[in-house]
Amino acid sequence: MIPFNIPYQNPNLQKDMHAALSDPRIFRNQGFYHQEARNKLAQILNVNNSNLFLTPSCTHALEIITHIIDIEPGDEIILPSYTYVSTANAFFLKGATLVFADVLAYHPSLNIADVEKKITSRTKAIVLVHYGGIGIDVIEFRKLADRYNILFIEDAAHTLGATYKNKPLGTYGDFATISFHETKNLGCVQGGALLVNNPKYIEKANTVTQCGTNRLDFMNKKTVRYNWVSQGTNGILAEPLCAILSSQLTHLEDVTKKRKNLWQTYFHAFRDIVNHQNLFCIDSEESNGHIFYLLFKNADERILFMKFMTDHQIEVTTHYQALHHSPFYLKHHSDISLIETSKFHNTLIRLPLYHALGDCEQSKIIETAIRFFK
Repeated sequence: MIPFNIPYQNPNLQKDMHAALSDPRIFRNQGFYHQEARNKLAQILNVNNSNLFLTPSCTHALEIITHIIDIEPGDEIILPSYTYVSTANAFFLKGATLVFADVLAYHPSLNIADVEKKITSRTKAIVLVHYGGIGIDVIEFRKLADRYNILFIEDAAHTLGATYKNKPLGTYGDFATISFHETKNLGCVQGGALLVNNPKYIEKANTVTQCGTNRLDFMNKKTVRYNWVSQGTNGILAEPLCAILSSQLTHLEDVTKKRKNLWQTYFHAFRDIVNHQNLFCIDSEESNGHIFYLLFKNADERILFMKFMTDHQIEVTTHYQALHHSPFYLKHHSDISLIETSKFHNTLIRLPLYHALGDCEQSKIIETAIRFFK
């Protein structure tokens, strides 16, 4: 079986972790490895490391944002329905009203025209998910948020190594979140990052991530003790995971290059084979090669394709269940119509794409899929 994914482990990881586990500093929270990983990531994203927070997960980073911006019942958040549930849960847990906007016909990224229609006096923020590590209309979303004086948040879970207009994704919004989950291009088993690009929120972010205390002042010897000063959470990535992340980040350029080459091989192979009824990813030189997907005529054809590939020992998979179709959402809300979102919900399939995927394996995947189409 060719698996859908194999998490990336750099060739020096075992040696680096052996050294880290032999180092007593591995037990110190926010210690040497935390700072090392934070500095490397800040350099990759070209941001000040004081604007960057390593978190236990991307989910946790989203939840931290809701504390920083004081989400309250009645606040409206505009977001896509085609996303992981964490994007919605973070705001729902604080009582916000979720306003789902539709996505583009050619890619599951928010349709800016539909977003603008749904802005009201109660809109607190727009959350743009950069699906597959591809940024679309990012500057226009920034301008839209500024025009209506609302916050712009980038769910950049997929984007490490990707840019938009030669600037890293995740650096346009007031806030952004990144994932280091095992399914991402590069990870540390479980982890995330929060970018606070709007300087007015830096001090609050430091307080919230330190369990709502002024512990940072204590660490910087500005006070003899620290106190509980606001709501907050333990928003710090554990030191052993920081050590893994630091080791992994050194190899980001190689990982991104390999995945982009695999992505382009898929793209060129299917470009002349897949007819107008079976669409696939848009091309983007600035993406990081995170996902390659195909779209089918309907859900039934997708099921047939999955069975065909599985019968040939190739694991392919769907992706998100659109949240407006989920049992939990429908329990609390009436059904809504998001035509393009439902299309991706019903017809999208992802092909295997990971650093260890060999040429022979990828050729088998392509040849098998083409046999299905023919």
